[in-house]
Amino acid sequence: MHRANPCCWSIGVMVLSLVGCATAAPPQTQKVQTVNLSGDVKLEPKTYTNTQFVIKQSNTHLDCQNALIDGGGVVLTGLRIVSDGSAPLNNVTVKNCRFRNFDTSGIRIYFQGNDTVKLQYSMDERYRLAPQQVKITNVVIEDTAKSGLYVDDYVQDVVLDGLTVRRAGGTGVYLEHHSRRTTIQNSTFEQNGFRDGGKPVREAIAIDSSMYNTIRNNVFRANAKGGVFLYKNCGERFSTGKAVLRTYEASFNLIENNRFIDMPTGVWLASRQSKKLDKWDCGDTPLDETGTYFQDYARNNTVQGNTFCNIAKPVIIEDNDNKIVRNRYANAKQMFAEITHPPRAKVLGQKVTGTVLEANTEDAGSCRMQ
Repeated sequence: MHRANPCCWSIGVMVLSLVGCATAAPPQTQKVQTVNLSGDVKLEPKTYTNTQFVIKQSNTHLDCQNALIDGGGVVLTGLRIVSDGSAPLNNVTVKNCRFRNFDTSGIRIYFQGNDTVKLQYSMDERYRLAPQQVKITNVVIEDTAKSGLYVDDYVQDVVLDGLTVRRAGGTGVYLEHHSRRTTIQNSTFEQNGFRDGGKPVREAIAIDSSMYNTIRNNVFRANAKGGVFLYKNCGERFSTGKAVLRTYEASFNLIENNRFIDMPTGVWLASRQSKKLDKWDCGDTPLDETGTYFQDYARNNTVQGNTFCNIAKPVIIEDNDNKIVRNRYANAKQMFAEITHPPRAKVLGQKVTGTVLEANTEDAGSCRMQ
């Protein structure tokens, strides 16, 4: 073991114990410990405070053994799985961890660097260098200020299995632009998206210009805005010089066999289509002369075999060629699937077309055991 200082270790050992690093100072004055992990690592099953863990090397396997990693509201992120662009990062597993009270996210998986800087690489090279083949199992994330777990741009082939995200101030999980093939399964999302004393601001899962993802066998309960929202970001904050335009759509995603309970909306396809975005500093070309509305893209998605209980609007459809079949619902305040004809219909004469709605049934019995 190489010991750089008492509170920042680079390790490749089986059992990690941080002893003697914490001080008696109040949390806001404590120095954050950064612990770099590689190889096969097991944490001692205890509470780690003011600590952030970092995985930068392929073939790293972390078993927290139910340890609690508590950010105290001051550490930004509990675990960063990050490629610096010097070499690919793949084959990473994380299991049996609990993350709580982080100022941004419990876990972030990303390719380091500003989005505009990454444009120097070809698209194939961006995917080669970004993290891939990451599996996160049996992990709990609670009380983060922003997203519970963040899958950043160009990250691919992530599996989130048995994840629980509660009370994230933003989305429970965010799938960023040009990420692809994330599977989220057997997981629970509860009470996410509330901020500033209970203001509803976000949904449980955001699929933002991300494709070929699978969302299956999950439970979504009492999240602020809804369950799963799919959209293409308009290139917001473009004038800062740090944003890039999305060329990916929120398309070819599968949402199946989930339970949506006690929320305004279950699944919203093209959720930015009718949203007023004139104050968002968008880089895309607006639909109208006032710069209020922008084209959103969420096509060729399948929503099947889900159950919607006490969802005011189970499914909202604002783009073409989506398939909504064999779902069950009870206590919807409006029709099961709402096909809106957004501003593009007025400006471009393009109504929503190609929607397949089949075998969706109202079934109160399906919601008796929630």
